[in-house]
Amino acid sequence: MLISDSNKLVDVVFLSISGGTFIYVACSEIIVNEFARATHRGVKVLLVFLGMCVILGLWFMEGAHEHGEACPGEEGHAGHKDH
Repeated sequence: MLISDSNKLVDVVFLSISGGTFIYVACSEIIVNEFARATHRGVKVLLVFLGMCVILGLWFMEGAHEHGEACPGEEGHAGHKDH
């Protein structure tokens, strides 16, 4: 929170580190331990695939966001370009 108003590059670096940490822990600890158990493997694979599809969908939705139009709740930020 102390560096949130600093350079945009610093913001991107720290967000990347935190996101990468969550992905690493999920892939190396949680998913591995869950698939080591033989119960409900099909459901687990389906849910992992569903989670990846949700993230992919959010990624595409963010890319389709037009910065010239105000989003709901951003009435005062119509000309704001860096969000």
